[in-house]
Amino acid sequence: MRSLVRIGVVLLVAAGLSACAGQGPAGAPKGEPSSTSVVVSSDGKVVDHVSLVNNLRGRGVTVQIGNTVQQLFLRGAGIQLKVSGGGIGGTAVVESYDYDAAATISEDASGLDADGNPKLTKILWNEPPHFYRAERVLVLYVGSDSGVMKLLTDICGPQFAGR
Repeated sequence: MRSLVRIGVVLLVAAGLSACAGQGPAGAPKGEPSSTSVVVSSDGKVVDHVSLVNNLRGRGVTVQIGNTVQQLFLRGAGIQLKVSGGGIGGTAVVESYDYDAAATISEDASGLDADGNPKLTKILWNEPPHFYRAERVLVLYVGSDSGVMKLLTDICGPQFAGR
């Protein structure tokens, strides 16, 4: 039942963000984010998925909300984000996991080794994994674009796991 609630929350967040993206200036294609429409959370601090997206957009990054995602070792509600611009070379895929409880995100974070693998298993990543955490959101980036890593470090703090 909790999984269904999480999926519902993720879908509502994604729908809300998609609706906000369609609120661009006149002439902007409906449903497409405008480079001039930026929503910033009240204090600019990243605390959850929505404030992560707002912070990225506030830094000039184009964010395309993708499908829900799941890593078996993470219990947060996951959304795929395609990011570009703002110092990123090309387009990168980032996964954002939103958590309801601080204890749950702390448990999931502590379940990762320093190299970014779950402590109970080994994953054959196709590129180096990088895990970041800010309040109730855990961010996973698998790749080596220094622009993405600098951006995530700037808004979430240093990676806590990964290579």
